[in-house]
Amino acid sequence: MGDLKDNPLFQGSKLTNSCAKKLVKGTTRASSEKYVTALVSCLDKTWRPHLKPLYHGDVPGLRIVKDAQCANSDEKSSTSLALFCKDLQVQVESDWIKARDDHAVLREVTWAYGRFVQQAAGITRSYLEFPSDDAENVWRRPALLSDCLGAAFMKSVWTAQKRSGKEWKVMLTGLKKDELTRSGLFGKAASRVHWYTQGFKTGSPASCNVWKASSSKVA
Repeated sequence: MGDLKDNPLFQGSKLTNSCAKKLVKGTTRASSEKYVTALVSCLDKTWRPHLKPLYHGDVPGLRIVKDAQCANSDEKSSTSLALFCKDLQVQVESDWIKARDDHAVLREVTWAYGRFVQQAAGITRSYLEFPSDDAENVWRRPALLSDCLGAAFMKSVWTAQKRSGKEWKVMLTGLKKDELTRSGLFGKAASRVHWYTQGFKTGSPASCNVWKASSSKVA
């Protein structure tokens, strides 16, 4: 696990928001999909300086699809979904469209983008060397790392857009209830809140080293 603990990503500095304009989600499909496109563009620009020393490939392409999935399946999600496979796939459904805030979209899309960041930094290749049934190291630590990286990005958004601490508390309340938490595969609610708090507190990937954390912090 030494390579994972010492990955250069965890030596990165604070993320600086690179959104061209304020991120605002409307309540129509068109405005919600426009928001997703703007958010991913902002993620690309914000992460590029941090990934440049580690990765010489392209940022992931964005596809807004009707059925997001990494493998062929007969099942279609009835709710919105963001996945990173070879590209970033985002499925926009009524739960995101009707929502008055952008919290669920931020959580899902930044989480999926965090998977790309891990691949670009060489972290994915390293953790896949663990046995596939090692749930802690193959499932929970990478998932919680994506949580932390997403929250570090969100800190830059909160600062640039002068969002309030009260709104952040609302974000954490939603986190405890969302589908990733309910699935139980990617860490308990308390663990997810811990890593969200870590990332948001510093706004830096340096605070996201899940590989140095005890098992109790990634339960």
